[in-house]
Formats: sequence, C-alpha cells, structure tokens
Amino acid sequence: MRNFLAGASARVVLALSFIVLLIVLGDMQTVKAEESATVEGEWVIQSSYDGKGIGSRHTIVRKDGGYEVFWTSSDTTAPYSKNLGLYYGSPTQIMITETPSYDDLVHKVSTATSDAARSCLRQAAGKVTERSRIKISPDGLSAEFAEDKLIFSYDSTGRFIDYEIEPFANVTILVRAALPAGKVSSPVAQVESRGEFYFLTKDGRKVTGEDASKVPLEEGTKVVTGNDGHIKMTLPDNTTFTVGPNSDLVIDKFVYDPDKSPEKIMATMTKGVFRWVTGNKTVYKEPGQMKVNLPVVAVGIRGTDFEATVGPDGSGSVVLNFGQLEITEKKTGFTFLMEAGQKITFGADGSVSRPMKVN
Repeated sequence: MRNFLAGASARVVLALSFIVLLIVLGDMQTVKAEESATVEGEWVIQSSYDGKGIGSRHTIVRKDGGYEVFWTSSDTTAPYSKNLGLYYGSPTQIMITETPSYDDLVHKVSTATSDAARSCLRQAAGKVTERSRIKISPDGLSAEFAEDKLIFSYDSTGRFIDYEIEPFANVTILVRAALPAGKVSSPVAQVESRGEFYFLTKDGRKVTGEDASKVPLEEGTKVVTGNDGHIKMTLPDNTTFTVGPNSDLVIDKFVYDPDKSPEKIMATMTKGVFRWVTGNKTVYKEPGQMKVNLPVVAVGIRGTDFEATVGPDGSGSVVLNFGQLEITEKKTGFTFLMEAGQKITFGADGSVSRPMKVN
C-alpha cells in the first residue's frame, strides 16, 4: 500500500511538472511572438485616417529607458500638438500615470461645458491621477490607446466634491502610418549577413534571417548585431556600409534621388564597428549632407572609404582609407579635416586626438 501511494504521488508530481512545463513553454512562445513588434513608430488615429497616410498622429520614440509619446492633430482649423510624456513598459505595452492640468482636464472631460463644471475642474487640477496605456495587437499593425475615464462630483456652485475612475474606459484605436499618396518609398539595400543580427524597421517589425535579404532604409531603421553578427548593405549605386559585431546603428535620415544615388544620409552609431564605402554614382556632397554621428565626434563624409570603431564606454577611433572626412568635436564644436591614410582616436570624456598616420 505504501509503495502504491508513493507511486501515485510520483505520478501526480510528474503530471504537475508537465503542466508547469507547458505553461512555461506557452509563456516563452508568447514572449517570442511579442518580440517581433514594438510600439515605436508613427501611428494614425483610425477615426481620422483618410487612407492616404493623413490623420491625427501619435509618434513614439525610445528615450531614457522609456518611450516618449507625441500627439499631433490633423485638424488644420485648430492645430494642436503635445508631448504626452514618458511612458514605461515592454515593447508591446507602455503606460504612464499623471496628474492632469486644468487644460488637460477640460480637453479630456467632454461634459465640462458649464461654469460649474469648469470651476470643479480648476479645483481638481493637480489633485487627481489618471493612467494612459498603449497596447499593440499581436501582428503589430494596430494599437489600443486607452485612458482612465474620470467622473467628477460637484455641487451647483461648482465646488469639487470627489471623483471616480473607470479604468481604461476611453479607448482610441491607432493604426500604423502608411506612406502618403505619391511618396516614393525608401531605397532597398541588398543585404549580406552572417551570425546574430536583426533590423528594427520604422513600422516596428523585427526583421532577421531571410526576411532581411532586402530591407527599406527608412528614417528610424535600426541595425543591431550580436557577438558574431556581421551585415553588409549595398545600395543601387554600389555604396556599401558594413556593420560588425556587437554594433548598434540607427538611420536618422535617408534621402535618395531619382538617379538612385544618395542625396542625404544621417546615421548614429552608439557602439560597434562600421565601414562606409562611397558608390560609383555618388558625386561629391557637402559634409553636412552625409554624416555619421559617433558618441564624441560627428563624421562628415566626402566621397570616402572609412572605418569607425566605438567601444562600450563611448571611446573609439576613425581610420580613413580613401577620400576626405570632416571631423567635428561635439564637446568643443571644433572642426578639422582628415586625409587618406590618417587615423584619429577619441575618449569617453570627449577628448579627440589630431590626425596621425596609420602605421
């Protein structure tokens, strides 16, 4: 009998362990699915969307460990733009808790039309709190912007008494912003890759593997590589830029002319290894039109082949193989030129060496 009970107990423990394993695996699959999209990017309020990329917008950008959210109205008769603050959470759901000002309350509480109601809101301003949440759909193409609904109690004279909250009752549906009619999409780079890497696109998709064989180079596209990651991107004019291991590069601006050569390129690299080689169709550009921002210096490109390395602490070096570079020290604003066969180094403290010959 004792052996039977022991065996039964073992079977129960085994069954429970199997159930827990299924739950954990389910959670892992959920996390993996969520990692393919992010709240970052341009969103249009669905009710105002005209199908051509026009509508009131929410712009979400990563900042200081959170996500900064901006709202811009498409109403040309009464234009309105506001920074909604810094939200925190995961890539698929972010939230903020705040104490609305009087102007915010008037804007949010549609019933605040009488003198008594507005008097109540003046007294309530800075005393009440509310939450706002942005949660994207599993496919990352739409999002729910939900706010707490505030219900105020006040007497006939407008004296504020109390308020209630209906959690996340005010809901607005957002959709990914599309290209406006007639706008030419960004150029597509031919991508050669190996090791661990991914692209984070402007519309929030996390692209890797075969899906990254061709990627549009839009403003906000981010390139991230792991310990063994390596990506070479080639544009139609044969301009190439290569990103080495443990790198983080963001494309800030990318303008391509009809002749399929770069007009303006701005990028920021916070760490890693980067190489740029100008293509055969790219004519001389002003340094301000093609620039790579590093932690300590800004590199203006003039028909060039150069390499940049940035360590985890922000220090690094730039080596110029061909052409000319315009280097601007961010700490002092001082600008100088680099010639082919030269190298500079920079420290995390903002110090920059003068050009020296490459050994």
